[in-house]
Amino acid sequence: MDEDAELIPENLRRPADEPASTSKKTPTSIKDYNVIKEIGEGSISTVYYAKEMFGDRREVAVKSCQKRRILRDKLVDAVMREKNILARLSTAENMHAFVVGLYCTLQDAETLFFVVSYAQKGDLATIIQKLPEKRMTFEQSRFYSAELLAALGHIHSLEVIHRDVKPDNILVKADGHILLSDFGSAKDRTLPEKEPQPDPKNPDGPRKRRASFVGTAQYVTPEMLQGKEADETCDFWALGVTVFQFLTGKHCFHDESEYLIFRRVQELLYKFPDDFPATAKSLVEALLVVEPSERLGSAAQGGISSLKQHDFFDGVQWDPSKTRSPVC
Repeated sequence: MDEDAELIPENLRRPADEPASTSKKTPTSIKDYNVIKEIGEGSISTVYYAKEMFGDRREVAVKSCQKRRILRDKLVDAVMREKNILARLSTAENMHAFVVGLYCTLQDAETLFFVVSYAQKGDLATIIQKLPEKRMTFEQSRFYSAELLAALGHIHSLEVIHRDVKPDNILVKADGHILLSDFGSAKDRTLPEKEPQPDPKNPDGPRKRRASFVGTAQYVTPEMLQGKEADETCDFWALGVTVFQFLTGKHCFHDESEYLIFRRVQELLYKFPDDFPATAKSLVEALLVVEPSERLGSAAQGGISSLKQHDFFDGVQWDPSKTRSPVC
């Protein structure tokens, strides 16, 4: 057994001499996949590269979530929300070339499995670190930012807000195009919000605040830090932070602790390097605005069409079928 196979948990292993099915069309068990190696890890999940053992033997990613961890961390609602959002984004009428697709969900006694699209080249955060200067060229940053914006526009049209946009969650397929992934922090505005619940120890006291902090410190918005509800402009703020990271290889909001990072976010304490492209600077400044309604892309500022018309995106082909990927 090779080193990668030794790292595969027993419940994911398939007997080496078990043949692939020639008649099966729908998976019923994780054993219908040949789980090959680990490719990522989260707080309650591990992601594996796998192949279907039926049909066309398609390459997939399997996100394995331990049920005991989900229960321990009280994440049942969050996991179910992610499943439902992915399922809605993966229907024939809602699927998009730049958004990860959910093929199926499976489970055994201990584990919940999400079987999703596989991106052969990994995530952009890792890709950036492998570039010669550990940052993108202007053309590369514009290309990937445009595909990210196209993905965001699509999910927003379906009333889904991602809320954790960052290079780590932007995957790259073999053809060089992106997949926006990881909807664990996402919000579906078509679903009713749970009403804030009173504190059981003080039923007459104030109810727990409706909004809660989600996402990643370096990409979080001022309004989320203030406990306010986030709308789609929180994804545009994160787009601005991401463009900065594409072009510099660094976070625009960075400090020694989350507390200090949050202070920088709320006070807009960041600085452009001298060689930062002027059109990219204009875009980032238009997105990193404390008041959500004043951000480029907000309804008050002309919606996403105004964002697409910014000079930074000059020459971009917004039709996915007409775009070509730069080598990154």
